[in-house]
Amino acid sequence: MPNPCRIRTRRRGRVTIGRSALAWAEQRPGRRFLLLLEDKRLLNLPRRSIPVLSLLLGLTLTDRIDAEEVPVERLFDDGLEAFAPDTLRLNRLELRDPHLFTQLIICADVTAAFNEQIDANINSDADGDGFLDASPLLLMEPFAPPREGRMVQVGGVCTAPAATAVCMPTGTAPARPFEPRETALCRAALPGTVSGYAPPVPSIVGPCFTDAPQSAQQSLNGLVLQLQQATIAGSYTPAAPDRIELGLLRGFVREIDADQILIPPDVPLIGGQPLSALLPGGAGNCAAGDDRDMLNGEPGWWFYFAIEAERVAAP
Repeated sequence: MPNPCRIRTRRRGRVTIGRSALAWAEQRPGRRFLLLLEDKRLLNLPRRSIPVLSLLLGLTLTDRIDAEEVPVERLFDDGLEAFAPDTLRLNRLELRDPHLFTQLIICADVTAAFNEQIDANINSDADGDGFLDASPLLLMEPFAPPREGRMVQVGGVCTAPAATAVCMPTGTAPARPFEPRETALCRAALPGTVSGYAPPVPSIVGPCFTDAPQSAQQSLNGLVLQLQQATIAGSYTPAAPDRIELGLLRGFVREIDADQILIPPDVPLIGGQPLSALLPGGAGNCAAGDDRDMLNGEPGWWFYFAIEAERVAAP
């Protein structure tokens, strides 16, 4: 049985809804509900539908409903209800370091193919359902340099095509502060943690923004990376005020976690293998070198992703 779904409003209380029919809902004063069903259909309902929402679902989706009373939640659980962020969609997420290697006829660097798969997932609708296949979102309040503010990275559902996407967050996470820097370095590769691959890990310099390191998850190509000391930084460009022209996502993946992460079987060339088997220094990896690093006495790899993002419309 799926986890209970939630209706997120700015009012405290409880409401009875279906477990599996409803995935996301939001209410704002004076606005309508937007409900996302499991099959990715969007329903636009008036606010007066709240009292009869359970009845509506029970009548139309009786074969899928296990109705129960669940808490009303906010999208952000840090106690800051007045959070009205701008929505930016990551349209580029490219692994720069470490590289991935697997044994084909020779020990081959398959990082480019892995990145091409990420790009296809983010920017295409392969199953033709009208939604982009993957949509990592960065919610920022405000996205107005050089002001400081709060942000959170979550998953989302975005309509296709990418150029005219309308996006809705589907995850929850605490909003965290970010700070602008006019001329200073925001983020770069940590000394001694990269292996000289091309293209290199970018350095993000001002005007830019960054946040403080924290634990985070990053989904890509059907797998979830557990990142330690994760940070994100992006550069502002006055000529393109609605874009992050270049950014950096970095975080540490422990070897014991990489051993447990299996590449989905449908990923070309590397499907079915543990992530650690693709990383130089990991058990069974074919590469001659060892790219492992250390963090707090534990071996693993610092992951560096170049990113780009663009402001998108929210429903």
